[in-house]
Amino acid sequence: MLPALLTLVAAGLPAASVPAAPGAAQVPTFDTIPPAIASSEVPTCLQFTPTHFAARSHTSSDQWLVFQSDESGMQRVLRLPPHTEVLFPIVAGTAKDVYVEVLYRTLAGSILASGAIPCEVKTPRTVFVSNTADQLESWLSSRGGRVLDRAPVNRRSKASKLAHQLGSPAAAHVPVPAPGEHRKRDKSRPLERKKLPPL
Repeated sequence: MLPALLTLVAAGLPAASVPAAPGAAQVPTFDTIPPAIASSEVPTCLQFTPTHFAARSHTSSDQWLVFQSDESGMQRVLRLPPHTEVLFPIVAGTAKDVYVEVLYRTLAGSILASGAIPCEVKTPRTVFVSNTADQLESWLSSRGGRVLDRAPVNRRSKASKLAHQLGSPAAAHVPVPAPGEHRKRDKSRPLERKKLPPL
């Protein structure tokens, strides 16, 4: 059966219209970007609790959240508009085997993937996705952001493979040989210059 989280994503409901789950006590409150990566480009912040999932965009570029479940084989894509956030309640136990992956379009037009991140957690955690040398890295912060650890991700997911296949944006023009390049010599006989007969 499709997990409740994927059902909410499929409905495409924004954060404001999603009702809070009964007895939900762990609504995400986003942390500030840690000092260790404050100077980097951090397009996305994800927060996971046992009862909620939230994502916040910190960029003016489009992003997509790809939710997938290997168990059910289902996949849903949610567009994350620039400088917005989404919030989904999670029914206990439904986030098992559900992963989320961030796809980010850079200003240059290339598509980068964060790798699939598990949605099921026992304690709240925040994942900061940074763009480092045209590769998305996922970080878990501790000690008030002074220490960062790499978040466990799966870079062999379908979304990661697709982003890798897309690669860089296509060239803006078609290469054309320069004049004289690979030109064959014209061996046709030149036309004779004859006067036209009078009318």
